[in-house]
Amino acid sequence: MTNQVNTALLPMTGRRALTASDTSLLDLFHTKASWIWTREDVKLGDSPNYEQRAFRKVFTMRGPPSNATIMIAADDDFALYVDGILVHAMDGTHDWTTAVAYHVPLPVVQQEEKTSMTLGIRAMNKQGWAGLLVAVQINYPDAPTPDIFYTGGDQSWVGERLFEEHCSGNSRGLT
Repeated sequence: MTNQVNTALLPMTGRRALTASDTSLLDLFHTKASWIWTREDVKLGDSPNYEQRAFRKVFTMRGPPSNATIMIAADDDFALYVDGILVHAMDGTHDWTTAVAYHVPLPVVQQEEKTSMTLGIRAMNKQGWAGLLVAVQINYPDAPTPDIFYTGGDQSWVGERLFEEHCSGNSRGLT
């Protein structure tokens, strides 16, 4: 489910400093990305208090990547995985009104030659409205333009109410 929400007022914090190349991704995050959540028998965004949901997006890369920039906001907290590797643990300190940026070297396991990247997010709703907002830019060393995807851009984001956290390769896991 998606809902277009004006995110222009969301401040951006970083686990790293934002670069000039991040400007277009940040603009897309604020103007095109939409909040998503799992489909349930409640209105958009509502979820039982203190329950978690898993979201997954598999992206096919057009060549060997160098890195990814991931911008994320979650109501209320999240854990972030790239190809099954924990990038950010759910720590209870996330403020849903603040977006966070991560810079992740790719591939995350250097011995692997990958043609796709799996982004996994475990989101927790503490109370009331729930949602996840993400924009990702994959950079390539020999390509002048990056690949970009975001929540709400298409229907390829998979949201699960029930999941097994580290199940590789099946529809009920994050990896």
